[in-house]
Amino acid sequence: MVQKNNMPSSSSANTNSTSLFEEETVCPIPTDKNAASNGSEVIEDQPRRVRYNWNAKQKGQVLGSYFIGYTVTQLPGAWAGRRYGHIKILTISFFTAGLLTCLLPYVMLQLRDDAAVKFFIFMRVLVGFLQGCCYPTFMALWGSWAPKSELSRLVSIQFAGAGIGIAIMYPVNGWLAVELGWQFIFYFTGTIAMIFSGALGYCCCDTPAEHDTISQEELTLIMSDKKETSNERHVIPWKSILTSVPIWAIVIAHTAGNFGTYVMTSYMPSYLDEQLHYNIKSAAIFSAIPALIKPAMTMISGVLSDFLVTHMKMRTIVVRKIMSTVGLCTAGFSIALAGHVGCNAVVIVFLLSISLSFDGVTTSGFKANHVEIAPGLSGITYAMANTFGSLPGFIGPAITGLLLASFSGVTGWFIVFWLTAIIYFIGALAFLVFGTSETQSWAKSDDNKYKISNKNIGLKIVQGTLFND
Repeated sequence: MVQKNNMPSSSSANTNSTSLFEEETVCPIPTDKNAASNGSEVIEDQPRRVRYNWNAKQKGQVLGSYFIGYTVTQLPGAWAGRRYGHIKILTISFFTAGLLTCLLPYVMLQLRDDAAVKFFIFMRVLVGFLQGCCYPTFMALWGSWAPKSELSRLVSIQFAGAGIGIAIMYPVNGWLAVELGWQFIFYFTGTIAMIFSGALGYCCCDTPAEHDTISQEELTLIMSDKKETSNERHVIPWKSILTSVPIWAIVIAHTAGNFGTYVMTSYMPSYLDEQLHYNIKSAAIFSAIPALIKPAMTMISGVLSDFLVTHMKMRTIVVRKIMSTVGLCTAGFSIALAGHVGCNAVVIVFLLSISLSFDGVTTSGFKANHVEIAPGLSGITYAMANTFGSLPGFIGPAITGLLLASFSGVTGWFIVFWLTAIIYFIGALAFLVFGTSETQSWAKSDDNKYKISNKNIGLKIVQGTLFND
């Protein structure tokens, strides 16, 4: 059931933009809701409750601003990790980003409206710039640390951890925003980032051979099936990477998966609040549902993938394509259906939860594929994929904001959902047709003898082979 939107348009152009549809519609406001949430913001006088009158377009810019900086530093971050050390780069990144996050609300409270939105966008771009190195660096670390038999589940655990963090922070942020003020979200998360940076620098090393407390048995297990284990800095074959069809198959699938994830994680709380009329606390709790399910799906798919390869003797590429296709297509079908159920909040939350959750299955698909086709360069290839994959982080919310400004209510979200579904399907098809798990010729070294540089452990791997199908 829907009702006409009686709110005035932000401009006369918006009225004409709905000519393809008979009317603009919004979901009815529940009778037990004390105050309607129609998308407008009220500026309150209390310093802890100050809010800003940002329109849909500005909200889209704010939500996507982080990914502008995040996109820029994917490849430079991966290069810096190879040059100066992955753990060192990660430690600096998390500490500095956390410090800036803590400082952001202090300055924001001195500003209003246009000045505030410009400063907020600038700071989020800067924090994204600092965080762009993270995932490529993590993937490079798995290239050094993950045994073949445990690759899928270890990579899945890492990505699941990110999902668990989101699931926890949705309700925590909702509580902080209502009880203490929105700025405490930034104080809290910034502090956690700085604490994590210290733990990371203290406990972790770039390679197994550099770790002080690793046992000889564990070191031998990790290194026994690796072809490239050297810490030497090799020349990066940029031309071969940029012209590799399997790499571009991963890039397209990665970008498609991220489009849906970024749009929904950015807009889901406001969608539940403004379209389905949940209050902030309830919207935060419901937004956490898919974030809770996704880590479970990610880890289950990781364990299943390793089982199929190790025990069922399925070819690696078959498993990678199954996981990628099932993950992306299920996500696409679910979000497309969400556009056809009107204002049925329970069904919509269920379908969106399925969509976001099954995106986690792709972790054991094309995302793990980097360490197979380019083991010694997995950080670089992942950085390339995530550079393009991060574009939806600011393009997606911006497009969504423009669509919702032109086609409000149910109509606007119908278009957003179907656009996202089509992009999911394109990504699935690209990897299904062009994906491979064979180590690429440009990713192989001239010889198969690699020495682990470590003053305490002289381990030499001769004629090693990584990830045969």
